[in-house]
Amino acid sequence: HRPLSIIARCALCSIKAELFVCSHCDKVICQICLDKHQLQVNEILKEQWGLCKTKYLNLYHLSDNHAKEMVNVENEMDRIRLLVNQRYTDLVNLIENEKNNVLNNIEENIQLNSSNVKHTDLQHLFDSIGQRLNNIFEDPNASYDTEDFLLEINHFNTLMKTREKQIQTSSFKVCYY
Repeated sequence: HRPLSIIARCALCSIKAELFVCSHCDKVICQICLDKHQLQVNEILKEQWGLCKTKYLNLYHLSDNHAKEMVNVENEMDRIRLLVNQRYTDLVNLIENEKNNVLNNIEENIQLNSSNVKHTDLQHLFDSIGQRLNNIFEDPNASYDTEDFLLEINHFNTLMKTREKQIQTSSFKVCYY
C-alpha cells in the first residue's frame, strides 16, 4: 500500500519534494530516498529472516537429535526392564527351588527321626523271630536249625545296638537351613 504524502524537505537528502512517511520507521522522505530506504529495509528483513531461518534449522536439528537420543534412551530402558524382569524370574525360581530343597530336607529329617522312634523294621523282625520260636517251643517235635536262629538273633542284636547309637547320638533337632 502507498504511504501518506506531503510536500516538504526530505529528512535524508533535504530536497523539497513530495514526501512520504515510511510505515516501517515513521521517517518523512522523498521518493528517491524512499526507494533506497525500502531497499535497506528489505535487506534488514532478509537478514533478520535469514537469522530466524538459521535459528529454526538449528532448533530443528537439535530437536531431531534429541528425538534420536530419546529412542536410544527408550531402547536402553526396555533392555533394562527386560533384565530386571529376567532377574526377578531367576530369583523367584531360585527361592522356589531353595524352598523345595528345605522342605524336602525337613521331610527327610522327620522320616529319619520317625523311623528311629517307631522301629517298625525292628518290630517286624522281633515279631517274626518270636513267633517262630514260640512255635518251636510249643511243639517239641518241630525241626529247626539252632545255628540259623542264633545267627538271626545276633543280627537282630546288632541292628538294635546300631539303632540305639543312632538314637543316643541324634537328638531331636529342628533343622534350620
